[in-house]
Amino acid sequence: MTDHDAAATIDIQLGQLVFMSDALSAVAGAIGSPDFVAVVFENLTRIVDCDSIHLDYEDESLLDRRVGWIGSYGTYPDQIERTMTRYYRDFAQVDTTFDCIRGERDTQLLQLSTLRLNPEIRCAFYDTEDIHDECVVTYRVDELTYALSVCRARRLPPFSLKELSVVRHVALIVLPLAVAHRRIAGDRPAGADVHAPRPPGSGTAQRLNDVFEKLTSRESEVCARLIRGRKTQDIAHELGIRPSSIDTYARRAFAKLGIESRRQLLNLLVDHDALDASSARRGDA
Repeated sequence: MTDHDAAATIDIQLGQLVFMSDALSAVAGAIGSPDFVAVVFENLTRIVDCDSIHLDYEDESLLDRRVGWIGSYGTYPDQIERTMTRYYRDFAQVDTTFDCIRGERDTQLLQLSTLRLNPEIRCAFYDTEDIHDECVVTYRVDELTYALSVCRARRLPPFSLKELSVVRHVALIVLPLAVAHRRIAGDRPAGADVHAPRPPGSGTAQRLNDVFEKLTSRESEVCARLIRGRKTQDIAHELGIRPSSIDTYARRAFAKLGIESRRQLLNLLVDHDALDASSARRGDA
């Protein structure tokens, strides 16, 4: 290494690198699981303190606004769930708060003071959670704009310039992971049936059947639960079969797909989605 290379090396401590790697690897490991947004929150607060986060996306190819909810989490999860269910059900499609960055293809960072918000929105969704400062980072994938919102209650000061920079850089890693998570887990429902029970992994199992027709329905069910981070014993209990049978179904599925691990299964599903999206764009051209 030359003196110039040494001078140009980023000044970062090994401990900081390990800390960031641990936090972000935990997020990557939660892709496809019901705990994904909670894991994002828990690890983000290790880096920049906050009280709640929200992940969503907007389809900007449509004339009428469509906002999809990936999930929300925070210090008081149940209260945040109730509040944000109402927001995404009744207000998200008509909220003009973020129009100033709508349509931008580059990554955007926006800091919101609640004093500038629509009074109805502020009263219904910010005052109820005591939120006074919000940082939003967007990430564009084709015609979908994904957003990470990081909120602070009055117990914390507004985000500093340094904290805003940190949130932006963390979001540049978290948002692509959120894209992969949504492709597997789907949107968070905000309708009247939001609390209706759904069989664990049922949606992912159907998508696996659609994507990889060579899998049997049982192999798809097992793979769907593996993607969501379930353990062999838990899967066996849910499906009512022996743990050894779970291992057998997984081995058969992996052999058919030419893979060896859960991570490769996840990558295969995400890559297939990306290929489908690319083919669709070529077909529309």
